[in-house]
Amino acid sequence: MDGCGLKSCLMCERVLQVARCEFLKSSEFAKEAQFVNRSKRAAPMCNLQQMSLLVACIIFLASLGLALLPKPAPSTSHFAPQIVRQVAGQIGGKYWWVLLAGGLVAVWLDRRVLGRLVLTLLVTQVAIEALKLAVGEVRPDGRFFNSFPSGHTTASFAYATIMSLHFRWGWLWFLFACIVGLSRILTNAHWWHDVTGGAALGYLIAIGLAKWLKWDRRQGALDETAANSK
Repeated sequence: MDGCGLKSCLMCERVLQVARCEFLKSSEFAKEAQFVNRSKRAAPMCNLQQMSLLVACIIFLASLGLALLPKPAPSTSHFAPQIVRQVAGQIGGKYWWVLLAGGLVAVWLDRRVLGRLVLTLLVTQVAIEALKLAVGEVRPDGRFFNSFPSGHTTASFAYATIMSLHFRWGWLWFLFACIVGLSRILTNAHWWHDVTGGAALGYLIAIGLAKWLKWDRRQGALDETAANSK
């Protein structure tokens, strides 16, 4: 091979090396830009979640304060029509079946949900029983002194929160949780502040566990993207 051919080969190799370096730089820049864009999109969600936690704390404390106040004489009268109370009673009595069916579908889609739902509901039940015992609020119908918080509502909102953290459609469970809470008021089983306090408590427990044990699916995706960009 003559001198001109050797120089041409060296020049082509040099050009290929430069092109490869530029390609790698552009790829790293694209990954970094993608991570930054996702982080910017996630920032408003984090701020919204922090605001929701603050609101939930205020609602829970206000509801707890109302639960500690003296109550009027218990009454067995109902303001809702009988058919509405019957439907509400059916919802309150069978809501666990709906949660079970939804949980089975969720576990089929993501097996990690099983342990997280079970742990969340166990912690929630312990908190419910502890508060019922500590507060000792009489129920509107005068049956028992364990009105605050509404166990049905607390469990439903904790369940809905975990589902919303894992699935885009999970927020629909908040609608069901609201229906469960309303049913407890319509059947005269709880005061309205038992329901609002239970909703806030369930949300706080679920979010607290998710943050502590890093269950937030969106945050996990951001961490994975950051690791890949390094």
